[in-house]
Amino acid sequence: MSNVQAGHDAHAVLPPGAVDRWRERWQEAQRDTTWFEGNRLRDEQRRQVLPEISGLAKRFLDRNLGISEFRETFDRKTRNEWDLFGLKGLSGAMFLNKLVKHLSDQDELTRELQTALTVPVDENAARLQIDDLTGYLYRKIEEGSAALADLQPKRAPFLLSAIWHMQQPDRWPIIYRSARKALMSDGVLGNRVAGGSGYLEFARVFAALADGVGIPFWNFEHLCSRVESAAGNAADDGRGPGDDGDEGFQGERVWLVAPGRRASEFDRFYDEGIVAIGWESLGDLSNYVDREAIRLALQEKYGGNTSRNNDALACYQFAHEMQVGDVVFAKRGRNKIIGYGLVASAYRHEPGRRQFTHVRSVEWKKRDEWEPRERSLVMKTLTEIGKYPGLVADIRRALGLLDDFSDDDADIPEILPPYRIDDAADDLFLSREQIEEAHELLQYKKNLVLQGPPGVGKTFIAKRLAYLLVGERDPMRVSQVQFHQSYSYEDFVQGYRPIDDGKFALADGPFLRFCDQALQDQESPYVLLIDEINRGNLSKIFGELLLLIEADKRSATWATTLSYAKEGDEPFYVPNNLHIIGTMNTADRSLALVDYALRRRFSFFDIEPAFEHGGFVRKLTALGAEAELRNRIVERFKLLNERISDDQNLGAGFRVGHSYFCHANAQRADDTWYQRIIRTEIRPLLQEYWFDNASRVDDEVASLSGDD
Repeated sequence: MSNVQAGHDAHAVLPPGAVDRWRERWQEAQRDTTWFEGNRLRDEQRRQVLPEISGLAKRFLDRNLGISEFRETFDRKTRNEWDLFGLKGLSGAMFLNKLVKHLSDQDELTRELQTALTVPVDENAARLQIDDLTGYLYRKIEEGSAALADLQPKRAPFLLSAIWHMQQPDRWPIIYRSARKALMSDGVLGNRVAGGSGYLEFARVFAALADGVGIPFWNFEHLCSRVESAAGNAADDGRGPGDDGDEGFQGERVWLVAPGRRASEFDRFYDEGIVAIGWESLGDLSNYVDREAIRLALQEKYGGNTSRNNDALACYQFAHEMQVGDVVFAKRGRNKIIGYGLVASAYRHEPGRRQFTHVRSVEWKKRDEWEPRERSLVMKTLTEIGKYPGLVADIRRALGLLDDFSDDDADIPEILPPYRIDDAADDLFLSREQIEEAHELLQYKKNLVLQGPPGVGKTFIAKRLAYLLVGERDPMRVSQVQFHQSYSYEDFVQGYRPIDDGKFALADGPFLRFCDQALQDQESPYVLLIDEINRGNLSKIFGELLLLIEADKRSATWATTLSYAKEGDEPFYVPNNLHIIGTMNTADRSLALVDYALRRRFSFFDIEPAFEHGGFVRKLTALGAEAELRNRIVERFKLLNERISDDQNLGAGFRVGHSYFCHANAQRADDTWYQRIIRTEIRPLLQEYWFDNASRVDDEVASLSGDD
């Protein structure tokens, strides 16, 4: 049955030339053989799970399954086997979870959902079912049964269209964000698509174009995702809710994986048609709801002082983000690519395997040995390298795959909000001249320390300076660690970590991993933030790399062998595009002297309390502080800081910063809020300053707290 025969009239909704444009796009897409093959694999998997999803919906609609079991099964399955339609996200399983959680009358909710999820008999019924469920949710919000944030009615069209699609895939398209945005940008769909009428407008245009081009819904869905990405919206594709609360379809990603140490498992993986990762003691990764749950489990099972962020990310991405049809490159060491294939299954846990129990099927296409570039590849076990278009292009070129990929795709950047000097001036209580000076120092010296009293916002400022250097709010190019007295080279650079069998394995620390990331993208600046940099023993933490962080030593000429390097490992150097910003609290009594090595390798920039800065006063106003309270804070802390500066046992480095008053959360900034800060935050600080003079503390607190 064609899409038009299913109930849509192409000629009634499309402007002239629209079908020809989309037909040309489809012909171009077909020439990208890897894209086309990846979608074919994904659609084969979809055909296998489609009857299971529609069967679950039918049992619920036929009243053979309660809402709790329906919700639980839908949530569990969409995390793994059914993760081929974007159903696990904020508008799918998570939306259904919220409805069941926040609406106490489960019988009423069941009736509403059973009516809404039943396949509509015609377009008018579809519009009414969406609007009726949305109206029901708004009524429950008005009655006080739940908050808007709990129910989010605008997400309803995605879930309804998805369940209808599972039952009649040739009639009802899913209102993916990527498809909606692609049609909007092409001018065939209006800019406001909401409610039942909005879904019908989307469905008519979608079906008409698919029929006009002569391709099934799924192929047109993939084409929309490709077109929307090429338009510069790749960051939106499949990453979260749209402005109407729907999900985007997840398109192809490119993964670089290490099949065991020095690729020891690749032959077995190739023969079995799989790719797999370790961390066996975690058990089934689908049981972890998010990356943080995996990270906490890793810390508990393996111990140590490291955050386990990268290991947790690898496990989470392998189980939850990798998609059927994604490209996989297998690597050996830090220079060789030894295999290329396409992901062919959902994640599965195979506890019967002695090692590498986390598994996905792969259709391996090529195996050999290629060296795509002179500089090293990323070191992590699993990395999504689509964000490094230059690296992907080098690998494709080395493997002779350029004909299999769209040349245009390799140049598509991820679109992030720019961050310029005006943005920093709006965010920070610093003058424009101060921001420019700090920015210039960071560019010149590569290494900068922000030093100042407690509470002046050093870490906040450091992150904004990092964004300013990077040019956008890119969390992938800004990383953060914190030093402390027991922090070591093994924690920061490289060292041995315990593994399951009681033995130890060599593992890279955050500094080496971040340097490796910067090496893959040398045209872009990267910034490492080191909080409390003066609390660590710099010589102990950096070791032989202390020399290499100097601005004029950032090249392969200065590469050195790491302390834990094995025979044959490449010498290491700090890339020129990596910058370091440290923060240092000048009121720390343990810092009688700062390591001269730190002084010589870093520029130092003073951060002052900003009680009199216009931005701070505007912040207090935004938090709800009245004029009298604003004046009291500014004047009394100005006088307090003058007395601290004049104290020969303290000095300017012990002044009190303004950031104590920059967070009101849900409470209005009033006298109660102010007095609590004085009592629970400022008084303990002053007690530390004047630990031998309790009456002085009482006098200063009284001066701050009094109404006069």
